[in-house]
Amino acid sequence: MSVRCLALCVLGAATLAGCGEAPATVGLPQRILPAALDGYVVQEDMAARTGFNLDHTLVSQGRLYTLRYQGYVYGALEIASLRSNIDGSDIDQQQRIRAQIGSGNYRFYEVEGQWIGEQDTQDDRIFIWFPDYGADNTFEIVTLTNDFSGAPRFLAGIIRYQETGT
Repeated sequence: MSVRCLALCVLGAATLAGCGEAPATVGLPQRILPAALDGYVVQEDMAARTGFNLDHTLVSQGRLYTLRYQGYVYGALEIASLRSNIDGSDIDQQQRIRAQIGSGNYRFYEVEGQWIGEQDTQDDRIFIWFPDYGADNTFEIVTLTNDFSGAPRFLAGIIRYQETGT
């Protein structure tokens, strides 16, 4: 399964669960991704915006970005804000959201002060976190191909950019 297809599947699961700089939106961090990160070109999938903010979901809005190198997609970032009646800081709510993505089995470690859940599939790795900086009540999912090297460093770059702009 391609990373884009997996990211769209993750988008579907998360919403059912409940070039230039990427634009800022209300409810999402002011800085989401730079135009490029570690040599990967960032491109928003504008068509995916309609997959967020459906009446029967936990998500009020979100964005999906692909991470490309030499024309090939190696990863995707989905960032979503939860509806105002959902407490994204509640650990039980976080577990319910994670349980609906992939197998729901994660190992956890800290990157740039954020607890990241990582799940490996046959073709990809899924990373999810609930940021405690910037916009409140958001979660982020990064899907990377298994041949993507340096994932923790890459995730650290995303987190640093969102926190500080560097």
